[in-house]
Amino acid sequence: MRRRRAEQGSAAVELMLAAPVLLLAALLMVAAGRYADAALEATAAAHSAARAASLHADPAHARTAARHQAKAALAHAGLSCDEHTVNFGILGSDRRQSVHAHVGCRIALGDLAPLSLPGHTVVEGEASAPVDPYRDTEAAP
Repeated sequence: MRRRRAEQGSAAVELMLAAPVLLLAALLMVAAGRYADAALEATAAAHSAARAASLHADPAHARTAARHQAKAALAHAGLSCDEHTVNFGILGSDRRQSVHAHVGCRIALGDLAPLSLPGHTVVEGEASAPVDPYRDTEAAP
């Protein structure tokens, strides 16, 4: 099959026009994957925070332990949070209590993608852990 003279070189032009679009799509897919990974790491940090808080009877010690554990988990995961928040609460009756933790991490969009994207986003994670009935009771009355 022979090409017409007017069509010679058209494939190179089409590739030149399509390549930037395909490259941008690939970079956005990388950013989406990194965002999903960051959200999973925030959930893992929330689980660690809930477990750390469930081991303490004193709410002040539980709050300190939860914040420390969440910060350590986020740092271990390699997330560089501009700001992070840790909130937790105790749910349920006396016999079946659980600690619910919520961790938020504000990260720069430029950290998610190889592109230098401006702005920030927040990834969040939530988890619960049962209160340990044999936990530290030194502060309990």
